Amino acid sequence: MFNASHLNVRYGQRAIIHDLSFSAKAGELTAIVGPNGSGKSTLLKAITGEIASSGDISLDGANIRSASPSELATRRAVLPQSTTIAFPFTVMEIVRIGVEAGGSASPSLALRALSRVGLAGYEGRTYNELSGGEQQRCQLARVLCQVWEPTRDDHPNWLLLDEPVSALDIGHQLEVMRIARDYADNGGGVIAVMHDLNLTAMFADSVALMRGGEILRQDTPQKVLTNAYLSEAYGCPLQISTPPADGNIPYILPQAAQIHQPR
Repeated sequence: MFNASHLNVRYGQRAIIHDLSFSAKAGELTAIVGPNGSGKSTLLKAITGEIASSGDISLDGANIRSASPSELATRRAVLPQSTTIAFPFTVMEIVRIGVEAGGSASPSLALRALSRVGLAGYEGRTYNELSGGEQQRCQLARVLCQVWEPTRDDHPNWLLLDEPVSALDIGHQLEVMRIARDYADNGGGVIAVMHDLNLTAMFADSVALMRGGEILRQDTPQKVLTNAYLSEAYGCPLQISTPPADGNIPYILPQAAQIHQPR
């Protein structure tokens, strides 16, 4: 498990995360959702050790602050919201960074990862010539190479994804979410910061709903994605419904909020 307890993050004098507790299980896809500025990306950066925090953070019972960067690199891979590349690296060179970080000896792993994200044949192209969505999928291929096997030596590996579908069309959004779902179904752990509540409802096992640097509630999508919790978190009236094909998957209608807005 990934566990954080009594977590606090401050930027200067401003508190961003307040005495927060969070957990994610291997074999599950845990989504972190909430309005802009609620602390979603900050929480992800804190549990990966990218930014300073106080409190306890552990991975499978071990304090991550006592692990070396190389040790962590073989257990969890992090996809940031965006990545700026200043030099003319090729797609293959970018993806091979993940191969090296994960310590894989497979000469074909980078090509397999590119194929997995729908970028087969792109390996010789320059990264900065790609569209925003293609760059996002290239970075996902890099991350996958780092922890390609969902489990290793009887321990789960982890994908930590910050808005992994933000620049993608709906077809590629579904493709990326299926990759994450498949990784969890095969024993790995996935933590994803999400904005799309409908994709969250479709794919997540657990949802942590944030507001003001705190977790309002963490539970299954059916128990978190409700009219009351979402309206409280987002500050506008939201209506949950269920599609006829599967009455157990909630979806969110923003039109309800629009109806209640003054003209």
